[in-house]
Amino acid sequence: MKLKLSTVAVGVLFAAAGSANAQLLGLSPLLPDAASGGIIVTYNASTNVFRATGRSQNLNTPPSTSLNNGIFLLEAMISNTGMLIGSSGTLTVTNGAGGATIFTSGNITAFGSGATNRFEFIFAAAAGGIVPVGSQIGTILSGNGLVFSGNVPVFTSNFSNAVTLPGGIQIGSGAADTFLIPSPAAAAAFGLAGLMATRRRR
Repeated sequence: MKLKLSTVAVGVLFAAAGSANAQLLGLSPLLPDAASGGIIVTYNASTNVFRATGRSQNLNTPPSTSLNNGIFLLEAMISNTGMLIGSSGTLTVTNGAGGATIFTSGNITAFGSGATNRFEFIFAAAAGGIVPVGSQIGTILSGNGLVFSGNVPVFTSNFSNAVTLPGGIQIGSGAADTFLIPSPAAAAAFGLAGLMATRRRR
């Protein structure tokens, strides 16, 4: 049942990709999945710059391996109505041990936001990461610590979940999953392989 739901979700994703979308994109984490935390989420309503910075924690391929507090960085241009502006954006996820790049992109293709302070993005992979160039990369960002009416993000004014500690150090409580979105063909092949494996077990 889980495989069926994931395959349906992939179909929805590719229908949404390539156009701005103020609604949630319906993303679900798939493998490989890089988990990040301690994320500061900020938005400047005057410049339309959305930024999220934190630390990468684990990469689940499987198995799960530590990313040793590497870099998580996401930037996008979002209008005051919550719509994606242009296609220029930044996504960087690295391994803190040696600085190896896990995911990287400078091209954002879709954005959505919605209840429970959730932000969803689709990027096109650039060279240097663990997935092929041009692959679809999804990021689900939970803006923990943000305060909105009904927990639905509003972009008409500045917002931030940063907490300033003594000494001026800022921390955040956001969390993110960044993962490969397989092509429809890959998803179909994955589903067929799972079905064949199930029949063999029977």
